[in-house]
Amino acid sequence: MKGTRVKGAPLRPAMGLESELELWLDGRKVKPEDVFASPASFISGKLVYRKGRSYHLPTGGAVYFDTGVIEVATPIVEIERGCAARSGRLLWEGIDTVRRNLDRWQRKARKRARLVGFSTHISVSFDVPPAERRGKRTVADLALLLVHLLPAPVMLLGTN
Repeated sequence: MKGTRVKGAPLRPAMGLESELELWLDGRKVKPEDVFASPASFISGKLVYRKGRSYHLPTGGAVYFDTGVIEVATPIVEIERGCAARSGRLLWEGIDTVRRNLDRWQRKARKRARLVGFSTHISVSFDVPPAERRGKRTVADLALLLVHLLPAPVMLLGTN
């Protein structure tokens, strides 16, 4: 609904990043939920339960199992100068936390655990104030434009 704030939504425009990582044990792809009951089974320390099957990481982000992958998500970051770099760093810190804990688990379990990148998502939440809305210019149009513009620079960046 236009102009209606969703309960729990950020008051200011925000973004977040999520990475999905495959788990490979001793050279074979496995579902993390088949190996571990939950992320709390291999991540040391007291994890704070969130919602569903997810837990807060000490970095402020979250970790959970999602259809055969380990998903690491950043906390929401308000959109302002430097927010993309801050989100990227938070994502790397979350992945590093998962990796360090898998390193500890693999030594005890005498297994070789690898994380393999599967996908990364960028989530953006914002609303255009009514006074700035113009005719057919919508958030959906912006999303379509970005889908066409972003792949080439991202591919170029990935090859470097």
